[in-house]
Amino acid sequence: MADWRLGANQIRFGMDVRRLQSVFGNFGNAAGTFNFSTLDRFLRDLPPDVGGLQTFGGASFVGNRTLFHPYIQDNFRLGGTDIELGLGYEYSSVPESLRRQAQLSALSVPGLISFSDPRPDKWNFEPRVGIAWSPKSISHTVVRGGFGFIYDALYAGGSLLAPDTIVRTTSSAAPSIPGFFGSGSATAPATAAASVGTLALKQELPYIIHWNGAVSHGFSGRLAMEVKYMGHHGVNLPLQTILNDSRVSAATSLPVFFTNPGLATLNALPTNQTALATALNPFTAAGFTNSILVTEPAGNSWYNAGVFKISETFTAGTQIHAQYTYQDSRSNATGTPLDLGFGRRMEEVAWNQKHRATITPVIDIASMLPKSSGVIRNVLANLSLMGTLTYARAPHIPLYSPIDTGMNASAIGSGVFINPNGIGGTGTGVSPLTNSFGQTVAFVATDPFAQFVAGAPGTFSTQRPTIRLSDTRNIDVSLVKRFSAPDRAKIELRGDAYNLFNHPQFTGMPVSTLGTGLLTTPSFLLPENAQFNNFRGVLSGNPRTMQVALRVLF
Repeated sequence: MADWRLGANQIRFGMDVRRLQSVFGNFGNAAGTFNFSTLDRFLRDLPPDVGGLQTFGGASFVGNRTLFHPYIQDNFRLGGTDIELGLGYEYSSVPESLRRQAQLSALSVPGLISFSDPRPDKWNFEPRVGIAWSPKSISHTVVRGGFGFIYDALYAGGSLLAPDTIVRTTSSAAPSIPGFFGSGSATAPATAAASVGTLALKQELPYIIHWNGAVSHGFSGRLAMEVKYMGHHGVNLPLQTILNDSRVSAATSLPVFFTNPGLATLNALPTNQTALATALNPFTAAGFTNSILVTEPAGNSWYNAGVFKISETFTAGTQIHAQYTYQDSRSNATGTPLDLGFGRRMEEVAWNQKHRATITPVIDIASMLPKSSGVIRNVLANLSLMGTLTYARAPHIPLYSPIDTGMNASAIGSGVFINPNGIGGTGTGVSPLTNSFGQTVAFVATDPFAQFVAGAPGTFSTQRPTIRLSDTRNIDVSLVKRFSAPDRAKIELRGDAYNLFNHPQFTGMPVSTLGTGLLTTPSFLLPENAQFNNFRGVLSGNPRTMQVALRVLF
């Protein structure tokens, strides 16, 4: 990095070059990862119905690549306005394991699938501009704004599978015949085409177009207010899909009934579960029998937020800061297996908190008690009390069917079905319905009075209901005492209490800086699970956490 002063221009330029060396190996799926919807199915040694995958030959993902980021920035003042202009460039080579895809070129089928070398994305320029303007040099009002592009050069792909990794996937299309593990479970593919489990496309780095504007004003030197708007648009976001997923769709799927429609209706249905499971497509005809996972740069997102801030400094040294944020965040991709269940659809992002408000007072206790003296004054000196009151609107989380409904080896099926006459907040699974020939042609809700009904292999739902968690109503408090030894050291002793009053808050995420978010599949989102809609029995209520810290500066 270097700085260069040229008249009124303060120019800064530099370059960041990195060589990343990473190897991921010893995957758990080397021994096979198989998921079952029920313990009964596992104990009867039936094939997995919630997806299965096994790798062979000591698979590893080599992510070695080079990143290159030059930039230049200029700051200057023009007519009472501070202006910042910048231009950057992002380049990232394709991870080594994905570059090896070209070695499979002999497997390419014109018009169907091509194992070409995934070329890196090279047109990744990042312009940006920022301004700050004040009506007068002594004005207490400042107007700020900015616009720019940011590329995610660290993104390496949505899966640690490589095109040349030998893979065998197991879907719910497998016949429900006992002996899955007894016969050795998944076996190594016999052909190169049958071992392909993923395909790398031409690299297109995801990027964000962001913009913001703000007006701040100070009143009499103590009260300050700010109104801000922020927005960004995500482009080329990763979207996971199955390249050869054609068995189950809205047009070819098994219906779900809330009550048994009768044998005459069942006999008139055009397809059955076995026909869907054994349906051929151009990929299976060419020998590609696995579900081929593809991460496409096809996702988009929109984020818009408004922020109001106010702060006040009182005579005795006490400060108070308050902030309210309204945010709307929407996306049609997650870059996770959730995309396989719900597809590409623009909806509110899970965990989005539309409304959030905080109030943070900082109290200098000694200044509040100016008439104290002696030991009491020494104790109160440099003693501060801080707290944060937080309210946040509860997020909405989508429900889904934890079964391979699409018969594509995905552990997350399509959305659930909604019974308009069901009892609110209740869920159930389904039972198969057969026609006169004994073929499974539909499913019926196990509980006809439930509101939400899970799917089964061969069903397809476009509905995506959500469940609302708890609001955040939280109080954190900190007490800090500072000491100093002249010319030697400064000591800070503090105590922190998060969720001071131990108020249960089932938010699905930490309400303070401590704790972790939701890391496993939550059973309260699964309609057929006994814990459905009982998030208070699954999630942490963010119990009170207290800590003491000692800090020494010397």
